[in-house]
Amino acid sequence: MSARSSIEQVAGGARANVLSVSFTGVELGRDLDSLLAKETRGFALHRIDPLGDLTAAPGYVSLPAMARGYAEQAAGLAPIAVIGYCTAATLTLALAEELAAAGDRAPLVVLLDPLRPTPASVARSFEDRRRAFGRTEPPVADVDCQGDPGTALRAMASQLALDATAFAADNEMDAEDADAITTELVARYRAWLGFLLATAHHAPAGDALAVRCLMSRDREIPAALVDPPSVRRLALPAEELPGADAVRELVFEMIEAGASHV
Repeated sequence: MSARSSIEQVAGGARANVLSVSFTGVELGRDLDSLLAKETRGFALHRIDPLGDLTAAPGYVSLPAMARGYAEQAAGLAPIAVIGYCTAATLTLALAEELAAAGDRAPLVVLLDPLRPTPASVARSFEDRRRAFGRTEPPVADVDCQGDPGTALRAMASQLALDATAFAADNEMDAEDADAITTELVARYRAWLGFLLATAHHAPAGDALAVRCLMSRDREIPAALVDPPSVRRLALPAEELPGADAVRELVFEMIEAGASHV
């Protein structure tokens, strides 16, 4: 299964290109691109939104397939750096690996509060979305997030469609509102859960990449994702890190330092 692979420029610049992997709309106040685009120091900033692309995909898409698709789209940009926040960290690493394999130079990877989902955390996210529809009863069919991810995603999407229909009926929604819940919102939830499953079922390599990591004071360093020596701990709570101007400044300082060593 393939997905649309779209890259959008959010800030122009005469210097090298930078890619940002983010999930606008998943959590309020977590739009990484808005922070970075305030002042790019002359770098051209481009945005990748896997959630938006996966919403249009009809089924499960593996993380390597996502990384290859975005690398093909970014080939002409020759990005100097790839930035990823939270659960986008694994895709950011995989994308950088694909770009390095296709070009002469591996881009710098900058990760902000990286987090690696697990099958258990995906199951909890599924339960959270069911509760958003007011459902607490067990799902109609078992959902095994440790097994085949495509099968798990189909089961979750089917259950969420049932939950959304029941929610619309319980709240006596009109046809327009009910359609928005049962189609648009369910598709968004399916995309998010599919991305989490793809990430949980992918083992990142990244051994040949230059990785820099900024972490809030609250988050733990995820095992097998980043090396502790690459981590810089900041005196910020997790909810403030993606919106702090100081973080933007540090990100572009890292990119400039990396460029100066080429």
